[in-house]
Amino acid sequence: MFSLDNVLDDLWPQARPAPWQKKLLKKLFYEEEFQQFADRHRHLKGLDTVEQVLEYLNIRCAIPAHDLEQIPEYGPLVIIANHPTGTLDGLALLYAVSRVRRDVKVVTNRMLTHLEPLSSLFIP
Repeated sequence: MFSLDNVLDDLWPQARPAPWQKKLLKKLFYEEEFQQFADRHRHLKGLDTVEQVLEYLNIRCAIPAHDLEQIPEYGPLVIIANHPTGTLDGLALLYAVSRVRRDVKVVTNRMLTHLEPLSSLFIP
């Protein structure tokens, strides 16, 4: 389960935010909503979680067939994308590639590995 306390302990063990700062960070990172979503969908992992998140947020990915045809069905494939805040566009890219092939992995920062249901898709 996503916990800002765990993220802070893992990534910034020396950080000692004041209680009001922690409360603000938890609000900014939607910690409570993340936890509620995780509780409702604890049976989902990997790409199934991606699809459920996009559905929950009512995000539709309209990808023309000719664009999907550019993704090889098998063999090596590297897609380079810059997603500095990367949550939604990264999930949309995962979804798009998964429509052609399910062996997708994403190089990501360590913070995102705390999103346990998605961790099987990540290379930290």
